[in-house]
Amino acid sequence: MKAYEEDLGHIHSVIVHPNRASTLPSKRLIYIPGMSGTADQSVELLEGLDGVESFAMSLRGRGKSKAPDSNFTFDAHVADVRMFLRRIGTPGYFLHSYSVSTAFVLGALASGDCPKPAGLIVGDYPARYSKLSAGWAAWFSTLTAGGRPTLESITLQDMEAIERDSEDKDLSSVLKGFDFPVLIMKANGAAPAPSPITAADLDVYRRELKNCRVVEFESDHFFRDREREKYVQTLLDFMR
Repeated sequence: MKAYEEDLGHIHSVIVHPNRASTLPSKRLIYIPGMSGTADQSVELLEGLDGVESFAMSLRGRGKSKAPDSNFTFDAHVADVRMFLRRIGTPGYFLHSYSVSTAFVLGALASGDCPKPAGLIVGDYPARYSKLSAGWAAWFSTLTAGGRPTLESITLQDMEAIERDSEDKDLSSVLKGFDFPVLIMKANGAAPAPSPITAADLDVYRRELKNCRVVEFESDHFFRDREREKYVQTLLDFMR
């Protein structure tokens, strides 16, 4: 597979083209990483999706993406994702959010002017965005994700801006309008990073979505790295 980089305004993205020798029909996947994930860090994962043409973006302030005016509001994130989907999305594409990017993806799809995906894959996050507690940035800056310190992907200053600009948003009403299948990936492991999806959150997805499937993983919120084989196979099965 070959990976290419592309800048769309202040948003950095990568494109991973499938191996031409693949025996699988080509699919298109748009992947939006989580709080500290980046497009560049996603390449190894996306290269493992045989027969899939994949696109990933870094959220504003993460990786090589810039953050105009240090604006990290919910609406600013949604506008970035919306722009990316309008630019990259084509009929039949699949959309995969992971962790907090789920909230921004739901917000973008709610706008009504993004190409409709053939299916949505939610990576372990509820249908809401939350106000971050005081001190979140200092705590988050000490963590690692995928074996990488978060400070490799985002500065402490930008984390503090995310904390400052965060707000509570209930996005459950958006789900009613989805007429495409949705896969919910949920972590069951408690440590070190338990799933942000509660039993009540899962009930919301099952109640509001017309076509909902749930796949559970034994490990914690970072099952993408800890159970890579199952994770990749679950993605490929859903896109068939």
